[in-house]
Amino acid sequence: VSPPTQRQEMQYLGFNLWDRDELPHYATQRNARRLSELGGVAFLAQLLATPRADGQKPIVALVRGRQEFGPRALGHRSLVAVPDAEEMKRRMNRLKFRKWYRPIAPMIAEEALESVFGRKVL
Repeated sequence: VSPPTQRQEMQYLGFNLWDRDELPHYATQRNARRLSELGGVAFLAQLLATPRADGQKPIVALVRGRQEFGPRALGHRSLVAVPDAEEMKRRMNRLKFRKWYRPIAPMIAEEALESVFGRKVL
């Protein structure tokens, strides 16, 4: 699949955060910090892979700027998790109020494709 040749100018023109002015207050109240301050993607990967006290891996919500819209509106409003168990699919579908048969769509780093699928795929 080839990347787009032209930039999609209107991709991030969806709704802004409705509680944007209140977020700093809630973040302070919960001792939340920016992902970039905690180690970025490496920290997020470790957080997702580490089971909580109840033994389940977490589902993390990511919110960045305005909502996207269009055929592949992904990234600015995302729930991310490690899709390594059927229970994760059930939890994710329950959280999103989706039917039980709906699949989850994992993203896999290109360098991990062979490890995940057990063969060369590109």
